[in-house]
Amino acid sequence: MAANAMTAFTVTISDGVLPPVKLVLTPAGTSFTQDTDKHLTLKLDLNSAPGVPPAWNGKIPLAAEVSISYEPGKLNAADLIKKADGSNEQLDLFLNDPVRNQMQPTAAEVINDESRNKVKVEFAEPLNAASLPGSAPAFSFKLDGIAAPVSAINVEMDPADPTGQTLIFTLDAANLPATGIPFKADDSAPTNITMNYSTGITGADIKELLPLQRSLGWLEHFDVKNQTSAFEPAAAAVGTDRNTVTVKFERTVDVIGQPELSLTWDNGATVYPVDMIGNGTTDQDTLVLALPNGIEIPENANVQLTYTPKAGDRIIDHLDPSRVLRPLGPVSGVNGDFPVSNVGIAITAPANGSTIQHITLPVQGTYRDAGTPVHDHVVVTVTGATYGPVNGTVTVLPNGEWTFTPDSYWRDDIYTVTRHREGRTRQNRG
Repeated sequence: MAANAMTAFTVTISDGVLPPVKLVLTPAGTSFTQDTDKHLTLKLDLNSAPGVPPAWNGKIPLAAEVSISYEPGKLNAADLIKKADGSNEQLDLFLNDPVRNQMQPTAAEVINDESRNKVKVEFAEPLNAASLPGSAPAFSFKLDGIAAPVSAINVEMDPADPTGQTLIFTLDAANLPATGIPFKADDSAPTNITMNYSTGITGADIKELLPLQRSLGWLEHFDVKNQTSAFEPAAAAVGTDRNTVTVKFERTVDVIGQPELSLTWDNGATVYPVDMIGNGTTDQDTLVLALPNGIEIPENANVQLTYTPKAGDRIIDHLDPSRVLRPLGPVSGVNGDFPVSNVGIAITAPANGSTIQHITLPVQGTYRDAGTPVHDHVVVTVTGATYGPVNGTVTVLPNGEWTFTPDSYWRDDIYTVTRHREGRTRQNRG
């Protein structure tokens, strides 16, 4: 085939974003190879071709619509493309014949479950499940801060997607941190993980179903959406009814699906699933969790809140859905995570109903918050039947013992002593 025959070809490329690019081929910008009498391969120099967007990086975009035209009327007789069998039969005119292109994913995202070692990849068309076996070795993932690419050890159809357009990749956990794929540190970069796919590997040829049957094309640094960061509750405390726990967040949150929440105490020997009650699950800064069947939390028990995120069941930041609630409790891998404030305040002296003789006798007690070691929130109120409130000073020691010392002598009366914190109230009368 004569080199000038290139001038009869026109290739049109439309990426669906920018206006279509129409390339009139030239000998200088096109090369060709003819491996058999029936196959002609054209190689386009898109780096120097006029009108080609720089964003294409000299490559035809995956999934772009491509067509080719051949107009023999532009050539002289010597440059016409003819059969090689000596019949002198010429290649006929054709206009905008479609060129099959490879496809690419439309989106990819880290699955924020307890393992964080999976990536969900979505495609525009249903995929052929029979093309998946043997394809995992062709995929790798590059993570910021990890030198070597992390390979995929499994790929399967997403059972939650009835359209067949989603794949789930499992990454090699041996090459990931113990906590899985790291969260993004902030929003200054679009992502901290990208996906690569190498074509030509034996057994790897992921395809669409009929009628298109396009193969997945070469991928290099395909962005995988990742969660910005994880957050945790600002506080959690046992309610006054001892059947509920109130969880407070610094910002409002949304509850997606049915997140797995539970409470444990007795060193985790018993796990109690909880239900959310109250004001709904959207744009709330407080969640109230209720134990089933009226179960009450023992006073002063060391209580932990456990949260296990799943792919479709999670708690996210209302204003920034990329921020997700981190795993809480034993699933986090940290001993003692996440403690729930469980306050107990007792009066140890004088005894309830006793008669005192010492006119300066202090009131004593103990304070214990199983969730936090801070012991400076005891409030003591002393009132008499005749002589009204008694002023005094409360001193709380680091070990939780507290003392109420009246500012003046006890006068003959019947007194009620009340101590409380965050709504927990107990009384002694004497």
